[in-house]
Amino acid sequence: METTNNNKPRYSIFFPLLVLAAGVFLLLNNISEHPYHTGSLLLSLWPLLFIAGGLDSIYKREGLASPLLFITLGMILLMSNLGYSHLGSWHFLIRYWPIIIIAIGLDILFPFRNLLVSIVGLLVAAAVIVGIVYLITTDENYQTRPLTTDRISFPADDFDKVNIDLQMHAGTMEIGSHAEPAIAIEGTLHLSDFSRVNEDTQIRNGTGFYSLKSGNFQFFDITQDDVDFHENNWDIQLNQNIPTTIDSLLIAGQMTTELTGMDDLNMENTVIFGENIVILPEKGDVDIYSSVIFGELQVVVPEEANVIILIDTALNSVDIPNGFKKSGSKIFSPNYDAKDNPVTIKVSVPIGDIDIVTQH
Repeated sequence: METTNNNKPRYSIFFPLLVLAAGVFLLLNNISEHPYHTGSLLLSLWPLLFIAGGLDSIYKREGLASPLLFITLGMILLMSNLGYSHLGSWHFLIRYWPIIIIAIGLDILFPFRNLLVSIVGLLVAAAVIVGIVYLITTDENYQTRPLTTDRISFPADDFDKVNIDLQMHAGTMEIGSHAEPAIAIEGTLHLSDFSRVNEDTQIRNGTGFYSLKSGNFQFFDITQDDVDFHENNWDIQLNQNIPTTIDSLLIAGQMTTELTGMDDLNMENTVIFGENIVILPEKGDVDIYSSVIFGELQVVVPEEANVIILIDTALNSVDIPNGFKKSGSKIFSPNYDAKDNPVTIKVSVPIGDIDIVTQH
């Protein structure tokens, strides 16, 4: 007699669900009367990871309680990102991430194999969901936390070049080129009271080394129209006259780098989630690698600049201003001259948009 195996494991539908949901949102956005910017919309859809993961677990019969919790969490965060809740989704996720551990524990305690046990698990998950909603509606402390202001400064007394390492968890990072002549790097940090930074300075063999890193997680809000990071801000200024190597990393938020006057610079700046804006100098020995893993990268080119832009990801659609020339993965400014030491920037955005604009 031929038998069937009803317990045969099912294949995963996580990625098909994720692609399908993202496609539906993008289609609705394209046909709407006032569409969002594609990069901002893609950035706001990250909670689909929770929803697709929960549905995938139910389809594969891996449990009920944990998937239900993940689906609910994803829907709450998605509604927040799309403007249907006052809650800052990143703030909520970073503060209440132990909910994920609770979900895993529920799956272990209440497996899908027994109906009665699964029902008990669902009731417990429902109670946790009610608790989440209660936290959302009553937790307003983060909106009233005060900001503190710190000053940083690294005098350029005993070295003639500097290596800088900046790492920020979440917020806005603004990098400029207007430090005082005797200062290699200076700035102002606006920090919420739960934010800390670790600063380190060294001098070795005529080179100054400066490091500034977030000491713990920071929080910010996402509004309906765009990404708005308004609690934590680093305003960093570089010295135009000191040869500088800088590595800047922002996990989530907006980074703006204005390099006017910098004529000896090697820089790598990366944003994991968010927006990266780079304002180039007109000329100089400047080599930059800028990337955004998930979001938008904007390159601002001065009108008279001698610039070559190298696109590292071939699948991106790139808006090129009038007068610029494109050859394969290379884009040249109107005043490009290979013999005159052009400013070189290599850009990479695996998921999102690349915009090139001119500055008059």
